[in-house]
Parts: sequence; structure tokens; C-alpha cells
Amino acid sequence: MLAFLQAKIDVVERAGELLEEPLRFVVLKPCLAELGAVAKPAAFEAITHYLKRRGASVVDAPQQRPDDAILEYAVRNAGCGGECAVLSLDGGLRKRLKRNGIQTITLRGSKLVVA
Repeated sequence: MLAFLQAKIDVVERAGELLEEPLRFVVLKPCLAELGAVAKPAAFEAITHYLKRRGASVVDAPQQRPDDAILEYAVRNAGCGGECAVLSLDGGLRKRLKRNGIQTITLRGSKLVVA
């Protein structure tokens, strides 16, 4: 989220355009906690404001490690007949997601792409 904020990219709008379908934007609590620990207070406040403004859901996750929580949530939700795509710049996480059949979206230059 920090990279997207710095690049001034509306990830919700761009991801919706890229996937050509309505999105339910979800942020897991362990991810938000990690962001709070690494981001400067002003950046964290800007991100949480953006998430609220864009209608993002903040969801509990049994896993506390953000990458594990994302993988578990994505696999569980994709397995329920729903579509699931994860937005991430983390190459290692994207590989784990792909191995589990989860679509990923990342940033290349100033554009979001399905990777």
C-alpha cells in the first residue's frame, strides 16, 4: 500500500478496470498491523483514510504472519467458488499464490498488471 500511495495510484479503481468486474477490496488485520509498524504515522493515516473512503473491509485472520494470512485467506475464498486476486509487490508471496492457483496483480512501472 505504501508503494501505491507514493505512486498516487488508486488501486481499487485500477484493479477493477484491469479485472473488468466489481471488486470487494479486503485488507487483513495482520497486514494492517505490519503496515502500522513500518509506515510513518502520516503515511499510515493516509492509507487507512484511503481504505475507508474506498469501502475496504478489514478482516480478521487466524494467521499472524501477513504473507501466511494472505495465502490462507485467498485459498479459502477462491475454494468457495469465488474469484480471488491478490495485489502484491512481493515476488515470493506472488509465487506462493500462483502455486495455489490464485491470480495476482502487481505494479510494473506505473501500471497495475495481472502477473
